[in-house]
Amino acid sequence: MGVSRSEQQLAEQKGEDDKDFSEQLEGLKERERRKVLRQKKKEEDEAYALARAARRARLGLDQGGGDDDDDDEDLDDMDLSD
Repeated sequence: MGVSRSEQQLAEQKGEDDKDFSEQLEGLKERERRKVLRQKKKEEDEAYALARAARRARLGLDQGGGDDDDDDEDLDDMDLSD
């Protein structure tokens, strides 16, 4: 009977170790997922900033070329503060 008791304890320990490993793996997966999301957000923010800068430059150039009211409305709607 002593042998089966040890086997049971080993099986329980293995189950706990497997559970700990699974929890660690889930934690790693979650950190990696968040890292990917942060990188994606950073790339989107950079693309937005480039598009915004290009639009601001274009609107600034368009303003001097005539009296297109749409450009003035676009500037009013836009938050140009940084």
